[in-house]
Amino acid sequence: MRDKELSALLDRLRAEPHETEWLEFKDSCYEPQAIGEYLSALANSACLEGKSRAYLVFGVDDRSHEIVGTSFDPYTEKAKGNQDLLIWLSMGLQPNVGFEIYILDHAKGKVVLFEINPAYNRPVAFGGVEYIRIGS
Repeated sequence: MRDKELSALLDRLRAEPHETEWLEFKDSCYEPQAIGEYLSALANSACLEGKSRAYLVFGVDDRSHEIVGTSFDPYTEKAKGNQDLLIWLSMGLQPNVGFEIYILDHAKGKVVLFEINPAYNRPVAFGGVEYIRIGS
């Protein structure tokens, strides 16, 4: 996805009145286990809500939806056992419905966007537990 398309997507997501079952904003706060749980919950919720994708966005304030930037870099972060974060997340998702990561260098700071495919056929579990979101 090009920067122009990514900026337009980010603007559409930020225009939502609040976080939803299929959309979560985070500033710079991240923890590998929590990210895995979010991926599971967002994929399952997107399926139930009939959405073609779910989103986990780092670098955006969850209340104001203002871009605050993040220092989070999913390509260099480590997870449990010093494993690469993205490999660890992928291994923990069952079934792994897939996700894409996009990084946008916005004038107000870096934004990291996980675009998550919805669950199909059965719920997505992370670490053997199926998660779901209700509201924000």
